[in-house]
Amino acid sequence: MVENTDYKQSCYIKREEATKLQGMMGINNVEDVDIYDVVKDQYREMSQVSVDNPSVIYELRDAGSCWEGDIKYYQSFLYDNKYIVGTWYEVNNNEIKSIKSNENKFDLKNIDMESVVDTASFSDQVTKWANLLGQDIPYIKRLAFDIEVEVGDTMPDTSKALQRVTAISFHSDDRKQVYTLKRPEVAMGEEDIDREYEIIWFNDEKELLKQAFEVIDSYPVVLTYNGDIFDMPYLCNRANALGLEYNPFKMMKEKATLNNGIHIDLYSVFSNRSLKIYSFGAKYRVNNWSFVLKTASIDLDADMDMVFAQVHYHF
Repeated sequence: MVENTDYKQSCYIKREEATKLQGMMGINNVEDVDIYDVVKDQYREMSQVSVDNPSVIYELRDAGSCWEGDIKYYQSFLYDNKYIVGTWYEVNNNEIKSIKSNENKFDLKNIDMESVVDTASFSDQVTKWANLLGQDIPYIKRLAFDIEVEVGDTMPDTSKALQRVTAISFHSDDRKQVYTLKRPEVAMGEEDIDREYEIIWFNDEKELLKQAFEVIDSYPVVLTYNGDIFDMPYLCNRANALGLEYNPFKMMKEKATLNNGIHIDLYSVFSNRSLKIYSFGAKYRVNNWSFVLKTASIDLDADMDMVFAQVHYHF
């Protein structure tokens, strides 16, 4: 975890527009700079505006008066500090140091160089990317979860969240559990002594959600399948409807995200056309979780490792 409180995101505006920013809340500094316009192949006189809050840049962007206003905060942090996505760094006492990895020897003999104009530059770039993409995939503690909701006459509405959450299943290296709500009208069934997961029963839905939220909040990475638009928005709004004091989710229009940690929706990952056409032998052609697991023919942990290989370099 790095807490770089000194970093200020910035954007560029025309110098004649800079005078209008005087006294604007959130502006940290305005400095005249000359930047190179790659489209027009010339330098331009601009003003670099650094801000205390990224939302100020969004206001300038929406007003149509800034350049680089679409760059997200974390991307600006990476670009400005010249960090390379996909490589290893050591973080110690809030200091970041790059780790020199063992370079992979990449054989260029099988590459046709006849159409390459600058073979030296091409070779350097191919070797650099081969070394980057050949680095080990990091292990990050993560949790996958899925919810079950009572279904009445209509499908559950995530914005209203009127039906009870009847079960939440968790899967990780250290947890295989199903939090289940006891319902008098539904038989509990017979005990399966050979099962690989643990069923934990709750008499109260509110207590079920409270303990489930503690589990979700204890993992740095959380994975769902179509959780962006169903599981997480439903849990967020259901928690609010029940009056829970703590809610690990927050709404973003129709979708929801985590207050803490990183959420990865695997439905979006497997919607990637490269997975459908050629990656992993083009075996993930259908965006269906049961199809994904059946096609992979491996357990969930191994499946997550495979997915992380994709996510790691596209995050």
